[in-house]
Amino acid sequence: STAFPSHLKFLSENCERLQRRQAEEALRESEEKFRGLANSFTDIFWAMDRDFHYTFWNHACEQFLGMSNEEVIGKSYFDFAFNEGYDWIVDLYREVLETQIPRSVEADFGQGDAHYYFDVNIYPSQDGLVVYCKDITERKQAEEALRAREAFFDRIIDQSPFATWISDAEGTL
Repeated sequence: STAFPSHLKFLSENCERLQRRQAEEALRESEEKFRGLANSFTDIFWAMDRDFHYTFWNHACEQFLGMSNEEVIGKSYFDFAFNEGYDWIVDLYREVLETQIPRSVEADFGQGDAHYYFDVNIYPSQDGLVVYCKDITERKQAEEALRAREAFFDRIIDQSPFATWISDAEGTL
C-alpha cells in the first residue's frame, strides 16, 4: 500500500516536468515569432531595459549602423559613439520611463557625410523602452526642396519691376 503513494508522487513530478517543458517550449516559440516579426521590419526597432541596456536590436539597426545584434545586446546606450551629442533623447527616454506615456519626435542624425531624418517613437514597456524609428529623410528633403522653390519664386516676384499676379486656368486670381 505504500507503493501507491510513491507512484502518485512519481506521476505528479513527471506531469509537472512535462508541463514546465511545454511552457518553456511555448515561450521559446513565442520569442522566435516576435524576433521574426521585428526583424522583418524595414524600419529601425530596438528595446532597452530601464538602465538603457539594449535588449533587442533588429536587422534594420544592424544594416543602418553596421553593428550586429551580438555587438549591441547587453551594452548600454552610453557605450556607443554614435549616440554622442544626443543627450536630449536620453531626457525623452527618462520621461517615458517616469510617465509611462509614449513620445514621438522628429530627429536628425548625421552619419559620416550622410544626414538622415527619423520619426522616432518611444514606448514604455514592461522591462523598459521600445524605440521605433521610421526614416523620413526623403520626405524632409522634398519639403526642403519645396520651401526653396517657393522662396525662389517669392524672390522673383518681389524683385520684378513689373506688376505680377498669379491666376488659375480660368483667369481667377
